[in-house]
Amino acid sequence: MDDDAFLHGFETGTAPNAAFHHLDHLRLTWLYLRRDGPELGAEHVIDGIRHFAAIHGAADRFHLTQTRFWIRLVQHLMEAFPTIERFEDLLDAFPPVMDKAIVYRHYSPMQLSSPTARRVWVEPDVLPLP
Repeated sequence: MDDDAFLHGFETGTAPNAAFHHLDHLRLTWLYLRRDGPELGAEHVIDGIRHFAAIHGAADRFHLTQTRFWIRLVQHLMEAFPTIERFEDLLDAFPPVMDKAIVYRHYSPMQLSSPTARRVWVEPDVLPLP
């Protein structure tokens, strides 16, 4: 699916929640950050995921710290590899981004599972972000 169709399915909620996985979240983040820049793009990612989750009856599953972690990581990778033009090439340049457990290199399970981390941004307690 091309990027426009992907974003349309996400923004309208017509993309099935069960088919929206980790790589889809990363692709979404990549697209918004590239299109809208770091600040506005991050807002669009957060608002969009909240909206998508609400449409699919999963509003309680939204986790702000994890969402912001992935936004910051994708932004860092975009800055580290500024000549990359395609999402797939970003994945090839840094394969660990495909492992959703990478977040635990920066956060302890206790910190990340806290109700506070779900509601607001919480700084990493294991390894700072670049």
